[in-house]
Amino acid sequence: MLTLQFIPYTEISSLSSEKKIQRLLKVVREDKIVLIEGKLGSSEKSELIRKTMEEIDDRFKGIEIEELDLNPIFAYSDGAVAVDARVILENGN
Repeated sequence: MLTLQFIPYTEISSLSSEKKIQRLLKVVREDKIVLIEGKLGSSEKSELIRKTMEEIDDRFKGIEIEELDLNPIFAYSDGAVAVDARVILENGN
């Protein structure tokens, strides 16, 4: 099963770069794909990649998501819910 977790910018905006990375890695360790509102700074992205690669088993080859279709999405004051999702990986699966 594919599980997505949306992290609103307001949840991480006040955190230090290190705390942001820890928060994102915590979600990934729970076998979820993270959707971040907004974006990380260049140094934060580099550090997240570095830390992720340190933790990955040598057998893992990675995945590339080519397309992500969420429809419909219901937004509420305390979050959002995607009712249906379609994920297309780079190799067409």
